Amino acid sequence: MTKSNENNIYNEIIIAESLINKTEKILKENKSKLKDIKPQIEQKLNNLKESIKKNDLDKMRIIMDELWEPVREISTRIYEPPKETTIDDSCDVCQTKIDLSMFDSPSKPKKKEKKEV
Repeated sequence: MTKSNENNIYNEIIIAESLINKTEKILKENKSKLKDIKPQIEQKLNNLKESIKKNDLDKMRIIMDELWEPVREISTRIYEPPKETTIDDSCDVCQTKIDLSMFDSPSKPKKKEKKEV
């Protein structure tokens, strides 16, 4: 094996291990949001760990490619706000309507039109 090939394998392993560590951390920190997708991702992570142990570069690349889509889905779930976000304009304590107009953007003053004489 040439020095160049050894460096490629070493670099691929570093990338794979980084992906494993970051993905495991995200899964651990966001258990409740990722319950349905977690087993699928964990299986791919385990397969990736096995391919690293065997120095199977081709299999590592395939598994990393397969992992990117679920990782993107994780990011979407974690960082996007909930789809059904509403502003309630009543006070929960006193059940009184609150005027939310102060949060509206200020309207521009109207220009006075010149009248022709």
